[in-house]
Amino acid sequence: MDFFFACIRFEVFSDASALSAAESLYSQRSSISFSEAETVLADIGAGSENELAQQKYSSTMKAFMGTDVMTWIDKNPELYRAINDYVDDPPDGSDPLWETTNAKLNRGKALSAREADFKNRLEKALAVLPKYNCICFRGGALSKKGVESYREGSVITMAGFYSTSIDPNIAYQFARQGSQDSFQTIFVINVHSGSPMSSFHQFHWTEFEVLMKAGEKVRVEKVLMDQNQKKAIIFLEQI
Repeated sequence: MDFFFACIRFEVFSDASALSAAESLYSQRSSISFSEAETVLADIGAGSENELAQQKYSSTMKAFMGTDVMTWIDKNPELYRAINDYVDDPPDGSDPLWETTNAKLNRGKALSAREADFKNRLEKALAVLPKYNCICFRGGALSKKGVESYREGSVITMAGFYSTSIDPNIAYQFARQGSQDSFQTIFVINVHSGSPMSSFHQFHWTEFEVLMKAGEKVRVEKVLMDQNQKKAIIFLEQI
């Protein structure tokens, strides 16, 4: 149960200014340049505000679960099982259930009975977990056509579960995993109903994940591109 004790590696923190740099970046989305936004993202990732935001994240889970983690597990076995199916890979090395489920949701394919059961259980778990209302980040390696598909003002339905992080450094790790032709893309998302998941991870609790349930909608607020460097920053608003 080491992954549950990640919940208590924190100091109580309630200073709302912890997210001010990210909120300021988002509020300036209509006028900021790509280079300016990239600099701010680097500052957020390297600054003390990022650490404070992480402390606030941990304290949110501590307030939710309390100090007696095992008692919480005993009282919430179905919730625990659903979250565990999301955060833990199968011991036999097969494809994780969340991965196959999300892939089918994003492609509009029918789910197996097991996948449909997992989706329903995870959505019930997300409904119980604390809600995060903050600026989050997501990284991806997109084609130029993929970046251009995010048209400003358009509304996009995220068919699958949508994973974000309060730490831009995590987003950059995913953005840099593409080929030389890919655009390193960072999404800056104003999330209104995500749930903190990383306190349940045994090995990845430092990802500070905020997960949005399947079917959420976002509006594309601003798209910034640097075609020479093959980079993009896309601002999204959960609606």
